[in-house]
Amino acid sequence: MAYKYVDPEKLEKRKRRSTKTSGVFSILIGILCLALGVVFFAALKSLGGMLFCLFFTLVFVGAGVYFFNQIKLEEKRFRELDDPDSRAYKKRQRTLEKRREKYVRKAEHHGSMKRTLSHRPALIWGVTTVFVWSLSLLLLAWGIVVFILPVLDVMCPIAFVTSLFGKNYRTVLAAYKSYGLEKREAEQDFAASKVYLISTNTIAVSARFLTITAIPAVLPMDEIVWVYSGYDNLQKYSNGEYSHTERVYSVIVALANSEQYKIQCPEELCSVIISDVTKAGNLVTVGYSRELQVLYNTKPGAFRSTVKHPGIVHLEPIGSETYNSEHIWDGSA
Repeated sequence: MAYKYVDPEKLEKRKRRSTKTSGVFSILIGILCLALGVVFFAALKSLGGMLFCLFFTLVFVGAGVYFFNQIKLEEKRFRELDDPDSRAYKKRQRTLEKRREKYVRKAEHHGSMKRTLSHRPALIWGVTTVFVWSLSLLLLAWGIVVFILPVLDVMCPIAFVTSLFGKNYRTVLAAYKSYGLEKREAEQDFAASKVYLISTNTIAVSARFLTITAIPAVLPMDEIVWVYSGYDNLQKYSNGEYSHTERVYSVIVALANSEQYKIQCPEELCSVIISDVTKAGNLVTVGYSRELQVLYNTKPGAFRSTVKHPGIVHLEPIGSETYNSEHIWDGSA
């Protein structure tokens, strides 16, 4: 996997410069709207026109104030979500628990492996393709061109065709076969799995394997020695300007052969997958600490049997600035 180093200081400066620029432009547009309102009232005697402009003045000035304070507000929100004593944290946990229960209820009620890994994604991509094409034709009829739509017009049907012909299904079957399971045995193992559906991707946990189609990978349970959850704060940009920071949650699975896998999933699903893996696995260590990381880095093969002095173990998801993600495989090229 290829990595590109990004200087955090430069990234932070770019983010702050971007929000300030957005704030300045929004306030300038607000001032322009105010000036137009004055013109409407003074020159044209139009009270309606003035109120209309004043409305947009408040909108753009308010947006400008938000942009100037956006980074502080985001940092405050994340601090509250990480503080077990905060109201935001407790409210978030109640919401996550309800979503978690839905995943657990549906986990054992799923179709066959081919239906889940091939037919279901094909249906989703097929519906998406029809929607995108219809939207493109409608906007084209109105003379409106949205540059992202031609890309989606091509990518969606490609994803539909690859799903329809079972690319992920065949890949997972081949992985099963590498562990000595033929098609029928693989289907039986999948049928006995707890299956979690995330968009067009699937995470399946059986007594013998952990299957992740997004990577894709089939990991033997008896090789898993360590598991914990983490998150990455991804900074989103639109047209070169900072938009917002989004947290992407993952479960990190470490094998005895020193391979590590990052499984992206919703926050509420992290603890469910960890629980399933620890129940099905053999003496799997749960949670993250620096001491565990050092031990795994030096003795991955003996990690399971080594007497551990783990220090302070984090059971909650931890930030990427805490754990070392350099050698973790997440499926990207």
